[in-house]
Amino acid sequence: MKIGIELAIKTPVNEIEQAIKLCEKYNLDRIWIPDSNISLWEFWSILGVTANVTNNIRIGAGVTSPYQRNPVVMAQAAITIDQLSNGRLDIALGRGSRFWLSNIGIEGIDDGLNESFDILKSLFAGEDLDYSGNQFNIKSPALRQPTFQETIPIFIANTSEYWTEKAIKFADGIHTYTTNKNLLSYMDSASNSASKKPFYKISTIGYIQPKEVETWWVSNFSKNRNLQVLCKRDSEKIDLEELKNDLTFDNKRSLQKQISKLESANFDELMIAYRRPEDLEYILQTIKDCT
Repeated sequence: MKIGIELAIKTPVNEIEQAIKLCEKYNLDRIWIPDSNISLWEFWSILGVTANVTNNIRIGAGVTSPYQRNPVVMAQAAITIDQLSNGRLDIALGRGSRFWLSNIGIEGIDDGLNESFDILKSLFAGEDLDYSGNQFNIKSPALRQPTFQETIPIFIANTSEYWTEKAIKFADGIHTYTTNKNLLSYMDSASNSASKKPFYKISTIGYIQPKEVETWWVSNFSKNRNLQVLCKRDSEKIDLEELKNDLTFDNKRSLQKQISKLESANFDELMIAYRRPEDLEYILQTIKDCT
């Protein structure tokens, strides 16, 4: 089981390099850089820093949405990071927040997610592009710089049957949330029908402190109806303690239990989210103690 960590969005800019180097010092498999409108920094800039100050750790870009940056711009940025990192980049694409997109004047239809995947993969392959879709209409010459890897893997972030069924038709993997056995079993079974093999499976849990923030974090997931459907829960009668047990850990023992659940469902990677920058070293030491 590979283990990655998502850089806390509250990490101050002048502390990011130190945090990234610490993750590599602990031999973590991957560091994820999230694309969030409430973080203290810009997404692609920090991916560049990550590529520059590390040598071995894989780099996860995402979850990011294809709607607020044109896929051609995204492809060129991704290839740049892939070259800087000697082929250590992966991307997680997601639908994004409809509320946020609306606030910045963007109407992103669902088709845009798989369209952006096709556009990115064509550009990663060094092809000229003449693409006409429902969201994107793009003509672009082949990008002048190739990928370092054969291609850059793209995972689809999702918490629903709808996006899982789409992802297995075109993506390199899925990125979900929770260690709920019903959801993991469903996604493991669905992955057997994936068009691309191997089909990479990632799930996220959190070390979320203090307790009041943990309660807020878990409560937010309780409002995700699609997630609760896959977990086979009644969305009107959710036990928050049960939900917490599927979404968080707070010590070595609880982390080991979460890892075991993912391994039993044939998942490839656990991603750990956290909120307080000062918790990073404790999390890394707990991971080390478990592996």
